[in-house]
Amino acid sequence: MGYVEDFFDEIDLAMIKRFTAEKMSEDLHLEFKSPRNRDEAKRPLARAVSAFANADGGVIIWGVEKKGNLCEPRPIANATAFREQLEDLTGQAVSPPALGVRSVEILEGAESGYIKTLVPASDLTPHMAKFGENRSVLSGC
Repeated sequence: MGYVEDFFDEIDLAMIKRFTAEKMSEDLHLEFKSPRNRDEAKRPLARAVSAFANADGGVIIWGVEKKGNLCEPRPIANATAFREQLEDLTGQAVSPPALGVRSVEILEGAESGYIKTLVPASDLTPHMAKFGENRSVLSGC
């Protein structure tokens, strides 16, 4: 396993709380997203999967809002349902499809919480973002 996969495996609720408490910023391997529904998730998913798959891979944390270079917690009300929606969208998000993308919910309460999505680096580049983007994204999701 590589750095990105190891980082993905380490992310838990305590680490997400640390990210937001310390106002951590995004970097080459980490993106924060806070859509309110499936439709709002499409374009950010496509852009992030394209960028990470075309580069060294990365992790998307869903339920953390990016404000400038900082982040704020915005837990997802039904994290399990949102993860299922992300999984349904992932195969359509980029062309060719990115292989090995997986999402896991990190619950904070009975149903609310966060989702972490692993996007491994791909050998099938370039991946073109879909859902209205229709272009390859290399960085700056």
